[in-house]
Amino acid sequence: MANTKRSADEADVATRGDSAKRRMKPGSTKDTQGGPKVTQAIPASAFKEGARPLHVTLTDTPPVAAVPGFVGALAIQPATFTTGSYGWKGSKRLTVEVVDPRVARKRMF
Repeated sequence: MANTKRSADEADVATRGDSAKRRMKPGSTKDTQGGPKVTQAIPASAFKEGARPLHVTLTDTPPVAAVPGFVGALAIQPATFTTGSYGWKGSKRLTVEVVDPRVARKRMF
C-alpha cells in the first residue's frame, strides 16, 4: 500500500486519547491530572444562606479625600457558580467622565 496513510489502529501507535484514559480514575469521568483538590471551607448552600449582599461605591478620588468624586454604586448578590465555587456577582453599566487633554473638555465614556 504505497502512498496511503494508516490509521492509528493499523499502525499500533498510542494516540492522545490513550494518555487521557490512563489519567482517569476507574469509574470516574474526571481527569485526575491538575492541581491539588481543594476542599471548601463551608458548603455552597450554607454560604448562600448566610451571605448578605455587598454594596460597592465607586469614586474617582482616594478614600482619604475630604470630598469623594462619586461615580456610581451597585449591589452585588451572593451566588454559587457552575464550578461549585461561591462568591458575589453583579454588574451595572456606569458612565464615567474623562477629560480629553487635546481639547480640555470632559467626555462621557
